[in-house]
Amino acid sequence: MTNKGYLKYIQNQLDALICRSHMIPMNKKKKRQFDKLIKNVRFMSEKNKNEAQKYIKKAQEFLDRCEIANIRKWNVEFGIGIFGIIVLIYLGMKSMSDCLWLEYIHISCYGSAGVLLSILKDTHIGSDIGYFDTKSEVFWKIIVKYVIGVFSAVFVIKAFKAGIFMKDFIAPEHNNEFILLLAVVAGYSKDMMFSLVKKIETRAVQMSEIASKETSRKGQTP
Repeated sequence: MTNKGYLKYIQNQLDALICRSHMIPMNKKKKRQFDKLIKNVRFMSEKNKNEAQKYIKKAQEFLDRCEIANIRKWNVEFGIGIFGIIVLIYLGMKSMSDCLWLEYIHISCYGSAGVLLSILKDTHIGSDIGYFDTKSEVFWKIIVKYVIGVFSAVFVIKAFKAGIFMKDFIAPEHNNEFILLLAVVAGYSKDMMFSLVKKIETRAVQMSEIASKETSRKGQTP
């Protein structure tokens, strides 16, 4: 590659980095850091080709870190915001003594606390192909997490009260505390609901087979 072609190649990479930087929200400090990296690339492109490439890689990694930081910030903001709305709905409904949905809203409130914990704990940002979620995508993913978490909490608590699992596991005087704890855990881990669904499905199949055998046996009895 000729020197002129190499400089054009470097400039194309710089243009791509600068264009990408305009689409990433950054504070003044981060913008100054990025501008410094770009200046280093331009300076090194005329002095040392290998060093120029190193600074281009540093600039790319810097933008990646900025995107990751923004996504984590959006996760926290949306997670806390939606949790706050759910708590306000619960407090509003609680003041209505004749509210038929109060029990479900109560469970949902604790389930959403579990969802919030899972959001704050989640460190997996982006993907293996270097794609990062937009702000709207983060918002809808958080909404889906809350819907699944709240439904999971209600489902698990209803299954517990029906005696489908953990029957006689807790002393009756501690049932209320355990139910609240269970709601938080169910909201935190959606796998709990799916494993419970599998258990109910297996039990239903077994009961169906037993009933079928009983019917068959009675049909053969003279």
